[in-house]
Amino acid sequence: MLLKKSILCALLLGMATAGQAQRKVQALGRGVVAVNDGNNVTLTWRRLAQEPESCKYNIYVSSSKDGAYTLLNSAPLSKTNYATTLSKVPYNSYIAVTMLDNGKESEKSKPFLFKNNGLRNIFMEIRFDKSPLKKANYTTKFVWPCDLNGDGEYDYVVDRCPTDGSRNFYLEGYLADGTFLWNVDLGVNERPCDGQNDNLCAYDIDCDGKGEVIVQTSDGTRFWDKEKGTWGKYLFGKDTGDSDGDGIIDYDTQETKNPPRYMTVIDGMTGTEKASAEFAYDEAYNRTNKGSLMGDEYNKHEGHTGIFYHDGVHPAIVGEWHTRSKEGEHYYRNVAFAYQGGAWKLLFSKQTGGAVFHQIRIADVDGDGCDEMLSGAYAMDQDGSTLYNSGIGHGDRHRISDIDPERPGLECFAIQQYAPDMLGQILYDAATGEPIKKWYLNEVGDVGRGECMDVDPNHLGWEMWSTMDGVYDAKGDRIDGLNKTYPTEGIWWDGQLDREIVQSSDSHYNVYIMKFDGTRLVQPAKESGYQLITSYGKRAKFWGDIIGDWREEMVLIRQVDGVCQGIVGLSTGSTTDVNNIYCLQQDPHYRGDCTTRGYYQSPNPGFYLGYGMPRPQLPPVMQANEECDVFGIADGNATVTPRDGLKNIYMMPVKKQNLTLRGLKGNTQLWKSQQGTLTLEGKNESTGNTIVSEGTLNLQGDIAGTVDLRARGTLSGNGSVGGIMVEGALNYEGCRIMPSKVITVNSTLTLDKKTYMEINTDDSAFVKVNGDLAITAPVVFTIRATDIKAGTYKLIEYTGQFSGSTDNFSVRGLTGLSCNVINKDRAIYLSVADQREPADQVVWTGKNGNVWDYRADNFSLGGTDTSFATGDGVVFNDDASATTVKVDELMSAGSVTFENDSKAIVITGNGGISGAANVTVNGTGRVLLNATKSDYTGKTTVNSGTLVVKQLADAGTASSIGAATAAASNFLIGKATLQINNTNTATNRGLTLADTATIQVSSGTTALKGIIVGKGVLRKTGGGQLNITYSGNNTWAGTILAGGTLAMGAYNTTFGLPTSTIHVTANSTLTLFNTTQSSNAPTLLNTILIDEGKTLNFKAGSRCHIRGALKGKGTYKVSFPYVRGDVYTNTSDFEGTYQVTTSNCRFVQGMDLSKATLKLDQGSYAAGFKAGKSDEVNYTHKIGTLTGTGTLGTGTWQISRLLVNYRTTSTAASCDAVTINGTAVLDSPVIDMQRLSGSYIPGNAEFAVIKGDGHRIVRGNVTVLPATPRVGYEWDTSRLASDGVITITKSATGIDGTRADGDTNAAMYDLQGRKVRKASRGVYIVNKKKILVNR
Repeated sequence: MLLKKSILCALLLGMATAGQAQRKVQALGRGVVAVNDGNNVTLTWRRLAQEPESCKYNIYVSSSKDGAYTLLNSAPLSKTNYATTLSKVPYNSYIAVTMLDNGKESEKSKPFLFKNNGLRNIFMEIRFDKSPLKKANYTTKFVWPCDLNGDGEYDYVVDRCPTDGSRNFYLEGYLADGTFLWNVDLGVNERPCDGQNDNLCAYDIDCDGKGEVIVQTSDGTRFWDKEKGTWGKYLFGKDTGDSDGDGIIDYDTQETKNPPRYMTVIDGMTGTEKASAEFAYDEAYNRTNKGSLMGDEYNKHEGHTGIFYHDGVHPAIVGEWHTRSKEGEHYYRNVAFAYQGGAWKLLFSKQTGGAVFHQIRIADVDGDGCDEMLSGAYAMDQDGSTLYNSGIGHGDRHRISDIDPERPGLECFAIQQYAPDMLGQILYDAATGEPIKKWYLNEVGDVGRGECMDVDPNHLGWEMWSTMDGVYDAKGDRIDGLNKTYPTEGIWWDGQLDREIVQSSDSHYNVYIMKFDGTRLVQPAKESGYQLITSYGKRAKFWGDIIGDWREEMVLIRQVDGVCQGIVGLSTGSTTDVNNIYCLQQDPHYRGDCTTRGYYQSPNPGFYLGYGMPRPQLPPVMQANEECDVFGIADGNATVTPRDGLKNIYMMPVKKQNLTLRGLKGNTQLWKSQQGTLTLEGKNESTGNTIVSEGTLNLQGDIAGTVDLRARGTLSGNGSVGGIMVEGALNYEGCRIMPSKVITVNSTLTLDKKTYMEINTDDSAFVKVNGDLAITAPVVFTIRATDIKAGTYKLIEYTGQFSGSTDNFSVRGLTGLSCNVINKDRAIYLSVADQREPADQVVWTGKNGNVWDYRADNFSLGGTDTSFATGDGVVFNDDASATTVKVDELMSAGSVTFENDSKAIVITGNGGISGAANVTVNGTGRVLLNATKSDYTGKTTVNSGTLVVKQLADAGTASSIGAATAAASNFLIGKATLQINNTNTATNRGLTLADTATIQVSSGTTALKGIIVGKGVLRKTGGGQLNITYSGNNTWAGTILAGGTLAMGAYNTTFGLPTSTIHVTANSTLTLFNTTQSSNAPTLLNTILIDEGKTLNFKAGSRCHIRGALKGKGTYKVSFPYVRGDVYTNTSDFEGTYQVTTSNCRFVQGMDLSKATLKLDQGSYAAGFKAGKSDEVNYTHKIGTLTGTGTLGTGTWQISRLLVNYRTTSTAASCDAVTINGTAVLDSPVIDMQRLSGSYIPGNAEFAVIKGDGHRIVRGNVTVLPATPRVGYEWDTSRLASDGVITITKSATGIDGTRADGDTNAAMYDLQGRKVRKASRGVYIVNKKKILVNR
């Protein structure tokens, strides 16, 4: 990265950088706003990042803008919101706020005019009455807040999208008070905000304090003439829309040429063109390749845009533009322009670095001070190069922020659409793309929506959920009992730190804001008579921090009788006690997000905002003035000399940058922020506080004042400070004291919030306190040492008294040592105990508790109690008195063997098994590895019994079974059970099956991505799903499917040896890989054997080849999601039921089902097809029994038996029937008539046992079961061939009917004329008719 060093000379002369050392941004005003709910009025205003944290505020009210103002509050306010009433702040009042610092009051802010807007929460309404456009013909999709006139408050740029079938899109500018400024006609060739695209931003791109509009333009774009109040010049000041002089303006009138594309800056106050530059073209889009591009969206050069700071100082516009060929191939490229000195400069135009999403995000994810553009799957660095490709595919949503504050850096949560490996959602490191947690689907599918925000105060960090099952915490663990809502977008609205949800009652437009539990807070659609609405997909026109305090506003449109009348802004009416958050628009990450659109998502900050948050780090938007100097990215690795007598000095070095300062005097406050290092040298006599907001303060001298160490700050080096106060750490890289030799604190050191101390014992580094030491909160010592031996190591020395508890001390960074933190002789020491030599057969007893560490004598060696020593071979058996073993450290073992039979052994805690240990299960009992941080690198072998694991992970990553490599030899299962106790977990580690190995997935989905080998059999049990996702041939010997689902997670994986048998012993599901691409259509070669009475639900892929064989006497229930599932299966030995449940059953060869039943469900369709084609082919198929209600298409269907289900009433009869449109050949068939309802077949009954337009051939004798339909009647099959119908006719017996028994109300006589009361089996006379009693 090239850092601007030209300012260094000025700095060496003692001159300040006047704010040019960091980002150039518009100065923000106070942003006062008032809304009311009935008689209650809520006032809020901005806290600005550069004002004193201890400042207070006054509120003034006046009846006229320039009249006398009256103080509203009785005492200065520390909060940035205030509740009052209409009696004190009536409608049409002007409200201003002042800031007080040490008794000095600022000038009044720009006043806010409080109007009666008719509904609660409305702070702004702009009607389109002054627009030159007819309102009925246009709507507004997006709004861009931007300070157009430079007064410190946001104005508005809106799009005007045609609804009448016309093709011109327009942009309009409005001041905050609703004043119409201009209208720009973008012409017939541009469609901003069309579909997923946007192509424009509103921002102060030239850094003159006033906002501009940056938009893609083309022939026909016409700008505003402010003096004439109408449209004026076209591009480049021309009087014609033909900018390139080729005679074409409307390029939709021909199919050869594409229109020219320009990036244009429009004056935000006048609507006139300031400058335009033409894009660089390539093979994806150029002036002559229109004929090769797919229509409309894909030949319009559309994309996603945003504002990013490519050099950390100047804004530029960046975008991801795309086209698509008629063959369906997508082309994407990233383009950035900088506008400086009144002219455009093309920064780069490069191919994208990975799969794209429907929107981009802007953030500095690597801490170098320059922004990256993130598109879900990849990150583009500031120079257009690819920072990383995460390896995931396309998805619809991705969120970037400090999702997990206990982990350094930012994270990205993304969802997936039809990922080939069944990946559904992922959490990954936003700086590197490395996965943190992956969640898998039970089949390839579209996770259409996903959300990530803080909704649960019981878990630190943001929660994640999607259309997949469950809500997950920031670590990726499922939160039991927390029911999700449909994932939409979030907004910080009420007074709490969780984020509320923007929802709608009709799925799209009728918007309301609710809590995660469903409680509705405000319902603008309903309260306005459904005039205030969102766009399709519940998207506001804008959501973000526009005005007032840190909480967010929402901009909607007002639509009356289907006509968009204008825009309406809503702000919260809730008060809040949260008082440590500056205006979110001053956070670069948040501001960058606010410039993007696409599939519009809520903006997110670059710091953790949620329950338990600290004060946000200082953003790089400080401005030098008469009271402060600012140094930052533009200063390089410089030694700087600020002016004397300043109130504040802001030092903002970025990662890998080092600024040096010495000789600080007076009472100046020194602020250190950003992720780089400030080295403070020599004697610094300033008594002002030094605030380490972020990054490292490297002390190489003395500071007279106090160091205020914040949650993201580090104090390192060698020297002295007047004192240290701590804010409390979120993770080990913050609120950290890290002496390189000795840091001396010349006062009492009170650590009353979580603090990290990073000590290098090789350098004998420690902290010296000239005073008392008070420890009332956790203090975690991170020990750095190349070789640490038994002994004591000083960590803190103090001269006064100790208070608090040594129980607050803990150690990280040491593995395999028996160590403790002790307090003796006015010092805190790390005590490392000498250990015995490691031994084998060190047996766990748990006599002295259930903790496995390096200190407690909870083991036995040769009958003698002992503690654990590094490298021990540990044994757990039934002699243990404590069977739940708590491990909060990493225990470096030589081996761990479980020999328990009758007792279950549970390993739990925040630590785990470590070292090169081999873990072996030899007993017949249960072993539960609930500890998920084990990082042992040896083998895991399950020879017998049951191993229950809580979490799997990829090779090299800690998990319940360690962090060994992916080699299959590192994970072996014999005649034993591996039980997965996690609803969604995965690993790429290989597996060896040495015997019949049971893998039990009780619920959810487990994905095995590594190779599975061995001579054993995989037995799948449990109701959950097991995905086999290795890309290649697995080689295990065979499969027993005894419950749940076994799924193909990659198109080229296999279920064991490709021709091995899958034996179905319980009702189960087998799922093939689902794809619509011919190139990765899966092939199944296995023999499937289904036990009698069992059903296999077979889910074919959209494109697949089902080969192999089908055997057994059970039911094979097959479904096809698409039209290219080809069946080659050998079914000649199958004696069960082949049940087709859907259409698209494609037999690409003659099927031999002569021993089986072919059952066709309602709506199903089976026919002969040419492999891979849509052509139906006349193959000959043999069917033992045919039944159902589906359809058989082209083919010759040789049928031995028809199974027909029928129903009767006293007057009618009906039956199920298969429709055969091919040729049905019935050779001496049996027609088995099975009655489902009714007791009597009427004499006029007809049964259409075969339907369809096909040809029917009947040969030989037709046998119908039962032999007679009713007494006195017989079956008539004479119409079977011609009509597919059988009927009944009277037989020669003369019997008119049958009865089940002899009970009747009518008189009954035997054949001798004798009256009988209750008849037994035989023939009787009833009402002069012969009746057969059959029972």
